[in-house]
Amino acid sequence: MDSSEFRKEILLAKDNLDSLWKVAVKYRDLGMDKETMYNQLGEIILDLRAHGDEASEDRITDLSDYVIGYCIPEQRLYKNIE
Repeated sequence: MDSSEFRKEILLAKDNLDSLWKVAVKYRDLGMDKETMYNQLGEIILDLRAHGDEASEDRITDLSDYVIGYCIPEQRLYKNIE
């Protein structure tokens, strides 16, 4: 799994939560586990914060909540979370 490609695609999609969701689903379906995805998103969030891109940071933070399961069950990216 190439995390640099994931990062590139997330940054290209950062202006729209639906686009971010599609990238996350793609990489989930390619086998990226939730911890790896969550950690990768966390690194991207820190970079965006350092560059003052608060709007993109907020959208990716929302996505990371869906990845890790801090949302209602129907919105979870990884459905097998207890």
